Amino acid sequence: MTARVWASIVANLRMLVRDRTALFFSLMLPILFMVIFGLIFGNSGNTKLDIGVAGSGPMAQAIERTPALSAHPGTAQAVAERVRSGHYQGAVVVAGGRATLYYSNTYPAQAAMLRGVVEGVADAVNLEAANRPRMVQVEPVSVDSSALRYIDFLVPGLLAMALAQSGIYGVASTLVSWRERGIFRRLRVTPLPLTEFGFARLVLHLILAMGQAAVLLLVGRLFFGVHLGVDLAALVPLVMVGALCFIAMGFMIGAVARTQQTADVIAQIVTLPMIFLAGVFFSIDTAPAWLRETSRFLPLTYLANGLRDVAIRGHSLTSTLPDLAVLGGVAIALSLLSMRFFRWESQV
Repeated sequence: MTARVWASIVANLRMLVRDRTALFFSLMLPILFMVIFGLIFGNSGNTKLDIGVAGSGPMAQAIERTPALSAHPGTAQAVAERVRSGHYQGAVVVAGGRATLYYSNTYPAQAAMLRGVVEGVADAVNLEAANRPRMVQVEPVSVDSSALRYIDFLVPGLLAMALAQSGIYGVASTLVSWRERGIFRRLRVTPLPLTEFGFARLVLHLILAMGQAAVLLLVGRLFFGVHLGVDLAALVPLVMVGALCFIAMGFMIGAVARTQQTADVIAQIVTLPMIFLAGVFFSIDTAPAWLRETSRFLPLTYLANGLRDVAIRGHSLTSTLPDLAVLGGVAIALSLLSMRFFRWESQV
């Protein structure tokens, strides 16, 4: 190859390295996905399922000794309620020769695995009593409506994802773009106060958030028959406060990013891991314990869980107050930080 060809290759390579967005999508994004899925599923075979146990006898003792299960004793009503609320993957209530296995239809693959483990434990208990009548019969019982399917779990998660992406990308990229193009500088010499302009943009994003919620839930209901038990008094505050939280996050990114390309890359780095680690598409209950603990620091976790509680479990506003408190606290903290770092003029 001639010197001109080599010079052209080197020049194009330099342009690629300088293009942060292209570099992120061609190299860093696949690595990011590999790390995320590796952390979630790489050690899933060594992860125990949390299961409640009520009652006594050989079956209860065998459940507690099973390596694949992390048993938590309690009353029959308490452990079943923990399954309904999503804190346990299942519960076994032993009464005489019958063991009732409570599970959730929300996670079909996980429920099937749990049933297999518990029925295997029952078979082992019955095998030990070889010369006696069958000691334990397992009766699986779903704590959800029989119509609850994976799509019922997915739709509220997708709504949470849409609110997060709309808030983060819609604000961060626009903010930096307007700063680079000098729109803020021109706005400062118009009769319109910047505070009123900002408030108008905020209201616009909140209207968009409510529209997203209405459209996604309606499409899910009409086309896929999604099971909905929506309490509007609980849903509307969740959508509004959740949208405010991610608008504040987008504002924070837009405040610190110097170029639109940088803002897009930061938004991707923040959003993509959060979407997977917050359990938008699937449960992370089989992920390592430290990763499950990490998800508790992600605001999207609280929005997705809160929306599922309201949309498919029929929870009231009172039960979503902890989720609202976390989302509201993050929104306030990020708003204060972003105002500290915000710049009206582009700094090159």
